Amino acid sequence: MSETELKEQIVAITQAGDALSNLLVAERTALAQRDLDALTKIVGEKQTLCGQIESLSQAFSLTGIEQQIATAREAERQNLAQLHSSLQASARRAQEYNAVNGKILQRSQQSTRELMHLISGTDTDLLYGERGRTSATVKGTAIASA
Repeated sequence: MSETELKEQIVAITQAGDALSNLLVAERTALAQRDLDALTKIVGEKQTLCGQIESLSQAFSLTGIEQQIATAREAERQNLAQLHSSLQASARRAQEYNAVNGKILQRSQQSTRELMHLISGTDTDLLYGERGRTSATVKGTAIASA
């Protein structure tokens, strides 16, 4: 891959990573507001964007970015290394945002399970078994029947 193509690939992946970070911020807002329509739209956009990032990254499957930068002309190496640093920062940011959103989802699921347990009087940790049957069992009197 030429140095110009390498630069363009790194910039394209970085831009896609930044767009993914923006989607993750929007996802966090939608999670906080429990906006299912926005979440559905964002999930579709995330899938598309992740597909684009994966396809752009295929150019580095045989020879990694670092190796390609190392073989570049001396005059271009520093510029390419800076672009690579920007790409790494973008990926770290998206990873951090995704981890926060995962924690929000985990807490939301935990709260939902606890509310379901209080209302139904059942253990809701495992709602469905391998065959699609519910495995929750009554462990007390449901509030609904009280």
